[in-house]
Amino acid sequence: MSLNDGQNSNQNGIEIADQADAQLMTFSIMIASGNTREAISKEMGVSLRTLDRWRQTPFVRSQINVILSQTREAAIARIKVLASKSVGQLEAIADDEKTPPKVRAEILFRMLDLSITLPNFDGGEIDPNEIVKQDLARAALSTVWE
Repeated sequence: MSLNDGQNSNQNGIEIADQADAQLMTFSIMIASGNTREAISKEMGVSLRTLDRWRQTPFVRSQINVILSQTREAAIARIKVLASKSVGQLEAIADDEKTPPKVRAEILFRMLDLSITLPNFDGGEIDPNEIVKQDLARAALSTVWE
């Protein structure tokens, strides 16, 4: 029996299992990618009822979680790379003596904000001592650059 609306599509159990696994994997990818149930139903040629049944299976639920986790990890890694590049560019601008003092101060404030956010971007805890240090640094900078 295939997962396709409960109809028997092939007498060979191995082929049916492979086909069913492929359908479930395709469904998992499509749902994790944000496709609507209606679009998936149309694309895969199955009923909404079948999709709802598939969605409840442990295999699909675990695959969706794996896909979303991998997508999240890839996005975090990309954001960290972009943030690192941005910090490098900001440092170069702040170090340039031709940059007006007010702009340099603003850059330093932004970099301090990033230093709070980025180390904890992946869900780690924020060290309260670090926040105090950065608040003190902001206060010192604001008196120097005002």
